[in-house]
Amino acid sequence: MPVQLTDDEFCTIARALADPQRCEILRRAAAEGEVACSQLVEGVALCQSTVSHHLKELVAAQLLERRREGHFAYFRLRRDVMEAYLEALRARTLAPPPPRKLAESRARGG
Repeated sequence: MPVQLTDDEFCTIARALADPQRCEILRRAAAEGEVACSQLVEGVALCQSTVSHHLKELVAAQLLERRREGHFAYFRLRRDVMEAYLEALRARTLAPPPPRKLAESRARGG
């Protein structure tokens, strides 16, 4: 069953994606399939605590899934959530305006 995002979940994801460092971490996790926190620290110019903070935000936004193995944590992209976000973004931004607003816009010359 496809993931359906609430308005709050949509906004949480949008806020998480607004940070370029988080986007890079997300891109690397998507490219690797599953990546350890230590691998992410090595691949970006950020300290471990900053990477951990960004990972926490991405997990809270449901964009990453965390798997623990002993003392290590591994992360992978939640593709179902990313697809739901993209679909919700498409619906919010590319959907035609309601008929009433369209008529008002035309009346104003827009």
